[in-house]
Amino acid sequence: MNDIQLRSFLIVTDCGSFSQAEKVLFLSKQALKKQMDALEEELQCTLFIRTPQGIQLTEAGVTFLSTVPSILKEMDNSVALCRQVNQKKHPVRVCVPNHPAPLLAKPTWEFCQKNPDIVVQFRFNSAEALSPPQLISDGVIDVFEASLDLNMSHPLEYTPTVRLPYVCMVTPGHPLAGKGGPISQEALEGTEVFFSRFSWCPELVDALSPYCRISVREEATTSELELAYNICYAGGLYISADYCTDHMPPLIPVPLSLPFRREIGLLYSATAPAEVRRYVRGMKALLGDPSVS
Repeated sequence: MNDIQLRSFLIVTDCGSFSQAEKVLFLSKQALKKQMDALEEELQCTLFIRTPQGIQLTEAGVTFLSTVPSILKEMDNSVALCRQVNQKKHPVRVCVPNHPAPLLAKPTWEFCQKNPDIVVQFRFNSAEALSPPQLISDGVIDVFEASLDLNMSHPLEYTPTVRLPYVCMVTPGHPLAGKGGPISQEALEGTEVFFSRFSWCPELVDALSPYCRISVREEATTSELELAYNICYAGGLYISADYCTDHMPPLIPVPLSLPFRREIGLLYSATAPAEVRRYVRGMKALLGDPSVS
């Protein structure tokens, strides 16, 4: 049973004959008969008695006629409600590093093209911002792009999205700037390298400390981008994950030959709504890093 059959049924009863209903509905005799036969077969009862003067409703037909307008109204209301829900926009607030080319920018655009019901709102993370668990628990954001901190105690869920190699950022005039391929730790021997609390990890310290002096910058109000420029312009070496470093001219990223990478993922509430989880799944799929399970 569908709304077309029900509306045709009303027209037939209103016209009092199939021939008149065919004209109103712009249907052939066979098409209208097929609709009404299918309706009677589904209801398992006869709705019409056909006479030379037209049609006459049976007792079942009269009963059915009394319910059809309300059925159609409910169907129309259901369609309108579904369309309203489908057109409703669901915001997903995503906090990303304060960077000229966030890692999630391009995949988010692709995701939104395929998911028009979701509107992604970016918020750039400032150095003085609250911690990710606090931002999420306070309802300020829904998703936080971050590296997994195993020492962080929080009720959040974490989904890895990509693993990035490490690079050494230098100015164009630095001796390492002319290196074509990845450089080993030995190439940094005797130098002082810097990295911030954003890119620090125990594996990185263990790999570099036998060859060079390490300084970890802990400025609470300075972004990683500012640190990279200030250190390199002062002739220093800044170690970072290869996070869109090609968008930091004139600094040059020199690849480091290290046996590990920096994992980047998304933090979100364990009770996050379906739209947030759909966004997280979308980012993992669009970033497409085969090393992330």
